[in-house]
Amino acid sequence: MEILNFKQINKGCLIARFDVKIPEWGLTLRGCSIFEKEGKRWIGVPSTRLESKDGSSKNYDHVVFDKAVRSRFDSTCLQKIKDGLYQKSQERTESVFNRGA
Repeated sequence: MEILNFKQINKGCLIARFDVKIPEWGLTLRGCSIFEKEGKRWIGVPSTRLESKDGSSKNYDHVVFDKAVRSRFDSTCLQKIKDGLYQKSQERTESVFNRGA
């Protein structure tokens, strides 16, 4: 797995955006995100926000994993980013794991 086009955002709960390439699957997921809230971090996959007639809205993921695969995907992405094993976007970034330090 490779983390590509990493771009730090730091806006609200959104920490960064990036792409994930999984060469053995011939797959690239564009537009993944890292979120942080209440001391927890997780990976967001590309999604679409849809509104219902009553005005409520919900995000629907474009990619759905089995629970065990999703857990491995999230932990692998987070560890690679923590270890600095990612290709940065063309913009200057700083470590997302030093945020607020």
